[in-house]
Parts: sequence; C-alpha cells; structure tokens
Amino acid sequence: MEKIVNFQTSLFGSFINIKPRTAVVLSLLNNLKDESFIPGTIDLLSLNPVSGEIATENRIQMVSEDKTWNIVFLENRIDFNYNYRPDTQKYIKIDDLCNYVKKLVEKVFRTFPETTGNRIAVNGKILLEEMSDDEFKVFTEKFAAPLNLYKGEVLQEWSTRFNLRKEIKWDDKKELCNCITELSKVYPQNDPQINEIAVSIDINTVAQNDDYRFKAKDIIQFSQKANIIIDNVFEEIER
Repeated sequence: MEKIVNFQTSLFGSFINIKPRTAVVLSLLNNLKDESFIPGTIDLLSLNPVSGEIATENRIQMVSEDKTWNIVFLENRIDFNYNYRPDTQKYIKIDDLCNYVKKLVEKVFRTFPETTGNRIAVNGKILLEEMSDDEFKVFTEKFAAPLNLYKGEVLQEWSTRFNLRKEIKWDDKKELCNCITELSKVYPQNDPQINEIAVSIDINTVAQNDDYRFKAKDIIQFSQKANIIIDNVFEEIER
C-alpha cells in the first residue's frame, strides 16, 4: 500500500437546524480545541423550482490546521473527511484514521448530544504501490478474466466493482449494509506509463430503512465494524 488518499465517515439525516450560530460555533471550537480545528462556512446554492430564484445558505465546516481534515454539517449529512495533501503525514493504516474519527465524533457530538441519523457510511480510497507491466497483467487477471482481445496486454483503462449486502451487528443493532469494493487503474501525474491501482471501499447501511436510530455511539461502533471489513479486503488484495 502506498497511501490512503481519502477517508470519510458520514451520518445521514435531516440536520437543517445545525446552522452557523455563534453559540454552536463556540461550542464546537471549545470541544475541538485540542485538535486545532478552525471554524468556517461553505456556501450552498439552491434553486426554487417555482420562482426560479437562487438562494445561498451558509453551512458550518471545521477544518484542521494542515487542511487534511474537515468536518462538514450539510442539511442531509454530517461528514468527517480526511484527504491526503502533499507534505503532510502519509497514512497507510485505516486503523489510525478510524481511531481519530472516533475522537472527533465524541467531541463534536458533545455539542449535539441528542442528534440522530437514519444512515451511516464509511468509505475510503487507497493507492497501491506502482506495478510493472507484468505485475499489472497478473493483478488484473486475478479479478476479472479478460476477453481474448485484451488477454496478456497492458490495459490503458481497467476497473471492476463488487457489491454485496451483509448484516453488521453491534449492541442491539443489526443492520443490512452495502459492502462495495471498486478497483481501477489510475494515472498519477497523468503519466500513462505508470501502473497504479486505486482501491475504493464503501460500507453503508441500506437506504430502505429510514428510521432515525443512530447516535454518536452508533457511528463509532459501526465504523469499527466497517474498519474490520475494509482491513480484510485490503489485506487480501495486497496478498
């Protein structure tokens, strides 16, 4: 594994009342003071289908000093995002990110202790080590047997995607979840001579159950369960 490119944990629901009010921002600042997050806003545009008017609404975001982490409070989701930036710490273990998300969730939801959501998702993208042409051929043919036209050739484009539904259990919860893995060839620095594979994994509770039943502790426990699945997938891919 070369590095984790991004990692996201999300709670879905209706959070239209979480707005950039002074008391809310001060509470978040206080709860996140040891993590050195800076408050800000993002502007969302919405179109009124009747009048045709465009309205702008400000939503809260908290951003780490090195800008690799941000926490965004949208109307329908709360996202805890990590995005790799050059000249910052490189992560190669999902555990490290999952543990930090746990800390952030605990601190953020001190401001919103009664907030609940109806879906949870954990997803990430990892870049594998660069491969030779021969290594790339062997790797891709393990996941999908190519048609004769492509067999034994170095493919300019390649991707494959898997999804299954699996029950994930924690405490009194038993949730049916999508477990999605997608592998694709990418071109770092837009160089077609480099063979690198990006692996994206998304574990999320299914949309059919829209009951508001998830609180902060559920985000944490679901993330830990999802982390085990993600680790197992990456270990198998790297083998």
